[in-house]
Amino acid sequence: MGLPAELVAPVQRAGAAEAERTGLETTILYDCAAHGLVGSNEWVFGRLAIALVRVTADRSLLEDELRLRGLLEELEAR
Repeated sequence: MGLPAELVAPVQRAGAAEAERTGLETTILYDCAAHGLVGSNEWVFGRLAIALVRVTADRSLLEDELRLRGLLEELEAR
């Protein structure tokens, strides 16, 4: 299943805001999404967009499990 239409704009806003905050100068194309156990939840998908932008801006997060876990915990607390 794809991302429900009502979540497209919030996901794009969350990703764009984080890209501006991190200084990421690239385009991220959200061409694939799914929902299921979490349902159609703007909060969850917004946080996923932020995580995607952060990992795109700093690929070293993928090599450091503790830093990546810290990012996810930070986003969960927001």
